[in-house]
Amino acid sequence: IGGPAGAFIVLVAATVRAHGMEGLILATILSGLLLLAIGFLRLGTYIKFIPYPVTVGFTAGIAVIIFASQIQPLLGLELTGPEQGPLLDKLPLLWSSLPTFDPVTLCLALATIAGILALRRLRPHWPGMLFAVAGAALATALFDLPVATIGSKFGGIPSGLPLPSLPEISLAKVQAVLPNAVSFALLGSIESLL
Repeated sequence: IGGPAGAFIVLVAATVRAHGMEGLILATILSGLLLLAIGFLRLGTYIKFIPYPVTVGFTAGIAVIIFASQIQPLLGLELTGPEQGPLLDKLPLLWSSLPTFDPVTLCLALATIAGILALRRLRPHWPGMLFAVAGAALATALFDLPVATIGSKFGGIPSGLPLPSLPEISLAKVQAVLPNAVSFALLGSIESLL
């Protein structure tokens, strides 16, 4: 995850945890309507008055949270306890899990990062992240590397698309997800400044 989308991970995960996928879809629809209303009312110009240090500080804070969430898969750690959400609770758990690190996973991760950096330098117009991740997936399949994959971790990717459907819309559900929708709309507006 890179760029502005990275900041949404925390909000999306919290919304799904609290309200499920239907709640996430409803919150997304409501945030879109809020953004349309902000646009029609010409309120978007007020977003520029949010100080730049606040925007950068918020984004940097989200970056630290995302980085901390990637340490476990980067090192191939087997957590010694239940996964923690708050950063200060997560760090001791990661530290106590360090003896379980997997050298194959770490080498594959470092090779992928090196590939991204090399392609960024040698071929800056190529989608380096896409090539590096595809190369890592190919190496994992060809050499049957003992690393966690989407299939082993999440059960694979569905072979077909789900049929489109609208979530249940009721006043109680709208009230429940409205704070999440406002957060999505505000974050989308703020991130548009970057």
